[in-house]
Amino acid sequence: MKKQKHFYHNLISIEDIKIELNSINLSKEEKKELHLIAESTIHCHLINVVLEHLPEGDKKTFLHHVNTVHHKTTLNFLKKRIENIEDKIKQTAESLKKEFLEDIRKIK
Repeated sequence: MKKQKHFYHNLISIEDIKIELNSINLSKEEKKELHLIAESTIHCHLINVVLEHLPEGDKKTFLHHVNTVHHKTTLNFLKKRIENIEDKIKQTAESLKKEFLEDIRKIK
């Protein structure tokens, strides 16, 4: 099954979480599940960041766009409506990644 990309996939990477997970003594299934949890958590937080900053009238349009494969269109839509949205996305993702990595390192 091909992994679904999102409008922010060119702005962030969580590969370092996968690498860190591979360094701990867990089954392949457990590592995959933890990686999926990290991806899902970051996704939910990024959707929330967008919705917090998006004007009320544009939220429904964004939610429609987010479920399409037109990621560049979605990001362009956001860039026209939210100042520095790319930075907000990157900062949120980096903060969450840092937390995940710290948690993983604690269980080593």
